[in-house]
Amino acid sequence: MEPKDFVRAVAGRLRALRDATGLSQRQLAERAGMQICEISRIETLARSPTLHTLSRLAAGLGLRLEDMLNTDEDPKLTVLLGRLRRATPEQQHQALQRVLAEVNRAK
Repeated sequence: MEPKDFVRAVAGRLRALRDATGLSQRQLAERAGMQICEISRIETLARSPTLHTLSRLAAGLGLRLEDMLNTDEDPKLTVLLGRLRRATPEQQHQALQRVLAEVNRAK
């Protein structure tokens, strides 16, 4: 992948993940310790983010950096998995049981 294509993919992914979490640019900026204009510039391709910036954005979204950069995964699934990773083992078990019950019901 060409660098400009990667930057474009990351910008789209950032916006999709921000939308999936229901965060505004302002809210994400506060969580990531950044300025709103920085996020806007990244999402509009006016600025290429550094690895440090991407790491801060991932943390602000409650995700691991590698999950934020996985442009092949549905953003809503990425957000859900991020929430599951932060849950307690008991909460993870309960969530898994609910998902499995729903999948079995849909068969």
